[in-house]
Amino acid sequence: MEKKTQRRATQKIKFFLNETSVDIKKIDEFNKLIDNYPQSKLIVGARYEIAICLFETAAQRDYKQTDINKAIREFQDFLIDYPEDKLTAEAVKKLSELKQKKAEGIFSIAQFYEKQGDLDSALIYYKEIRDSLGGTSWVIKAVERILVIDKGRENANDS
Repeated sequence: MEKKTQRRATQKIKFFLNETSVDIKKIDEFNKLIDNYPQSKLIVGARYEIAICLFETAAQRDYKQTDINKAIREFQDFLIDYPEDKLTAEAVKKLSELKQKKAEGIFSIAQFYEKQGDLDSALIYYKEIRDSLGGTSWVIKAVERILVIDKGRENANDS
């Protein structure tokens, strides 16, 4: 039974590495197109596909913050450069999903620090959500935690 589990794990690792390397190869090819044919009508699609590849890489790697940040940056650049393109609505949707995931990850970090009793660090992360990830469902939760922590500190100072 153990060998079967090991074999499955090995297959999953190979699949993951193959999928990630495929996305990296795609990104390289799209970048070559952009660099070699800067006037091509295919540039818009290539830029969008790069953002999609980064989005998929972030999803494959459990939404690590560095992957999310790269994908967010690419979608933001796409929206700045091509605000009227037919892919704009889909790019906005993907950007929103990424910001939700980013806020969720930051909120988890803040909760960790709060549970450890490190309220200063927790506040830094809650405030990051409040200040830079507006429009996500996590903003209200972060503001609530900020208020609870501030209220707790006020009560402690009054004692």
